[in-house]
Amino acid sequence: MRPPRIQRFYGAFFLAALMRRMLSYLVIVYGFQSLGGGGWSGLLYFCVFAPYLLLGLYAGVIVDRSSKRRSLTLALAAAEGIFLAIAAAAADDWFGWARQRGALLCAGTFLYGLDYALIYPCFLAALPQFVKREEIGKATITINVLSTVALAYAPLLVGVLRTRLEWGALFGTLALGSAAAWLLAVRSGVAAGETSAGSVSDWESLKELFHFSRGQRRLAHVFVCAALFCLFMVGPLEVLLPNLLERGFGFAPFPAGLFIAIGGTGLVAGSALALAVIGRGRPEYWLSACAIASSVLMVLSVHASRPLLGAILFLSGAFAGVFSSLVIAHVQSWAPDALRGRVMGLFALIMGGVPSLGGLGAGLVADRCGVGAAVEGAFGLAVVLFAFAAAAAPRLRSAAAA
Repeated sequence: MRPPRIQRFYGAFFLAALMRRMLSYLVIVYGFQSLGGGGWSGLLYFCVFAPYLLLGLYAGVIVDRSSKRRSLTLALAAAEGIFLAIAAAAADDWFGWARQRGALLCAGTFLYGLDYALIYPCFLAALPQFVKREEIGKATITINVLSTVALAYAPLLVGVLRTRLEWGALFGTLALGSAAAWLLAVRSGVAAGETSAGSVSDWESLKELFHFSRGQRRLAHVFVCAALFCLFMVGPLEVLLPNLLERGFGFAPFPAGLFIAIGGTGLVAGSALALAVIGRGRPEYWLSACAIASSVLMVLSVHASRPLLGAILFLSGAFAGVFSSLVIAHVQSWAPDALRGRVMGLFALIMGGVPSLGGLGAGLVADRCGVGAAVEGAFGLAVVLFAFAAAAAPRLRSAAAA
């Protein structure tokens, strides 16, 4: 049985991830229900995740150069205040901010995105404090399983809460969850951890990361696959699927959340299945095969009947779950301790920031061409690009051997 402190650490990560997933789903639904269109949904989603593009790399430098305990606890505390501000902006009936609520929501979600861009690499960089070196890969998959559980069931939880709470109170519950995450993080005993030399400039720290990445061809390939996955699959899916279910299939909010939870259950199952897959075969082929299978199923979902939709979403989520766990496990396992914060910062930039571009583009395409066409276009492109990635794998192995 694992010691209680790692259970608290896992609990803190899960709550932080759950609050982020609930926020990203809430702003998508708030955009097309209260602000009037998929464009608003895409813009708010962009504001949640775009800060990774600005802060992702530098967040890794901060994690390597400062106390992980202080960085993590301060960032989680800041999240509470930001969530309260977002709740006030959404409760326009209380404050008379009806005309400005879109701009205020964008500002609040952007600030939270900046904050979480630091929280995520802090958790990943602190994980080696709790496990042995040879267990880092499997412990990272455990972290990813918790993240996918949050992704899977946040929409369902939001659907239940929406039947009982107004928008302001809905966003306010996120502040309570963030406070609980802060308490668990403190009680887990996260240590300050090793820090990099203070005499090295931030720019030199980033140059060291880029130099390391260029020398690791297989790691660079994993990063490229992760970027394609986020741009053409994650971002479009998170923006378009709620809209597709409620408007395309005519589901009410709770059944729509239930179907998203079915797909998320597949994601969780696939993430856990990766524990049996890791270390077998070549990662390059596993990643491309899983991404292609997931994308083909999502294209089919647009034309599926209601009885088949749940099965298709479950299987698509399962393939995506294997992909996501293998990506994060390989990155964490191949990262040296001295560069771990920066490597995970780059990973957070890709996994957190790139979906914002895909989500924004998908929302704009959906407004012009329809939700179904946007789903087919995004996931169809993903099939083609991952086929090219699989074709490039033999050349990649030859270069690594040389």
